Amino acid sequence: MKQSCNKKEKNKTNIIFYLDKPFSLQEGMKGKDAMWDKIVKEKGLRPGLKLEDVAHWWFVDIWLGQNNKNMSNMNKSRERGFLGWRDSEKSFLSIIHKSRKHKVVL
Repeated sequence: MKQSCNKKEKNKTNIIFYLDKPFSLQEGMKGKDAMWDKIVKEKGLRPGLKLEDVAHWWFVDIWLGQNNKNMSNMNKSRERGFLGWRDSEKSFLSIIHKSRKHKVVL
């Protein structure tokens, strides 16, 4: 990620992140397959679930590493007939619940 700050931050899971330099998940997750296999076994996740099946780390780097604010609207899409929409929060929660049901995440 290209975010940077010189302070210690705590998220809702009480994991401490030090964001004093850029960090790439794609690079950070290399070579972690054996560790992931151990987590899958210990936590009873879906057998055979591979680390590369959990996320596309390069995409997460791009998504979280944006230095600019994203300002977009749906006007042109609606003008062209794309009238459907889905609540983002509900969509993310649905994916997380399904992933838990199928033992992809805890």
